[in-house]
Amino acid sequence: MRRVCYFLSCLMLMGKGAVGQGVPQVELFTGYSHFHENVGFFRGGPINSVRLNGWNAALALNLNSWLAVKGDVAGHYGNASFNGLGRPGKVGVNLHSALFGPQLMIRESEGTVLFAHALIGMFRSSGDPTVGIPTSPSSSDFLSPETFFAMGFGGGLDLKRRGKVGLRLL
Repeated sequence: MRRVCYFLSCLMLMGKGAVGQGVPQVELFTGYSHFHENVGFFRGGPINSVRLNGWNAALALNLNSWLAVKGDVAGHYGNASFNGLGRPGKVGVNLHSALFGPQLMIRESEGTVLFAHALIGMFRSSGDPTVGIPTSPSSSDFLSPETFFAMGFGGGLDLKRRGKVGLRLL
């Protein structure tokens, strides 16, 4: 009887460890983003510098331990310094993207995941005039919303920290 109790106790302890090593069905990422460029969108163009603050969120649905379907959305907001047509000013800039595609993963030790993704989707830019921007056909063209095809190829390393929270290194 003692051996049976010992065997069942060991069996229950081993089962507990196996439950913790499963692959999560869903993974969520959120983060802050800062975009700064001194040269501007167009080299030699009317924009001097761009400073944008933003956010990023991604949701991955794991199909198995090495393949997931991923959706990624982001938004960036701020100002672009404008020095065109003889009058300096600023343009409010809004950038949004929505990308979708596969993500491949290599799961190393407990909680360490190396991943790579190839995402496609759309990118939308828009602007609004703020201080001292001259009105002209070229500035109104810049301010009108535009939507473009977008691609995002990349990867990174996820490290498990505590419980269900981790750290993403890109």
